[in-house]
Amino acid sequence: MTNNHAQLNVLLLAGGKSSRMGGEDKALIEYQGKPMIEHLIEQLPMSDIHQLVISCNRNHEQYSHYSEHLVSDKSYEEIEAFAGPLLGVLSAMETYPADAWLVLPCDTPQLNIALITKLIDDYKNGSSLISCLSIGERIQPLHCVLSSQLKDSLFDYLKSGNRRAQEWVMLQNPNTIDCSNQADKLANINSPSDLLEPR
Repeated sequence: MTNNHAQLNVLLLAGGKSSRMGGEDKALIEYQGKPMIEHLIEQLPMSDIHQLVISCNRNHEQYSHYSEHLVSDKSYEEIEAFAGPLLGVLSAMETYPADAWLVLPCDTPQLNIALITKLIDDYKNGSSLISCLSIGERIQPLHCVLSSQLKDSLFDYLKSGNRRAQEWVMLQNPNTIDCSNQADKLANINSPSDLLEPR
C-alpha cells in the first residue's frame, strides 16, 4: 500500500527565536538579495501541494504576503510552551487538516525543487508514515514528509516532556533519502557570519 492519494500541505517553519541571529526573524532576513523564506517558496512544486502553511509566532502581517494560512504555536495544558519546531508541526496539523505534510525549515535557502520533489515522491510511492532527507547516517528530521496519522504520537512525545525532532522522527522508523552528494543544499543559515560566507 502506498501514500499516492495523500492530500499534501506544506509547512514552512519560521517560528523559532533565532537567538544566534540576535533575535531577528531568520526567515525574513535577506540572503542573496531576498528573504530566506522566498528562496524556499520559489522551489516548492505547487502542483503537488494543497495549502501553503507558515508556522510563525510573530511578524504575521509580513508572512501574510506569502500565504493566508498562518499558524502560531498552540497552547496545551499538557505541553510546555516554546517546545520547539515539533510544537509548530502539531499546531499546524490541528489547524489545517490534511492527509500528509511536507515540512521544511526556512533556514536552508539553497534547497532546490529537485530534492523537494524527490522527497515527496518517496513518500507518495512508499508505505512509511514518514520520509526524510539524510546526509549519510545523519537524518534531517525537519526536511520530511509525514502522515497526519502521526499526530497522536507527536502529541504524546511532546506531552512526555521531550522535544528533540531527530529522536521523534527516528522513533517512527522513517524512510531516508541520502543526499550526501548535495549536502551543500541543506546548509543551515544560523548566524550572521553564514550570510557572508560564500556558499
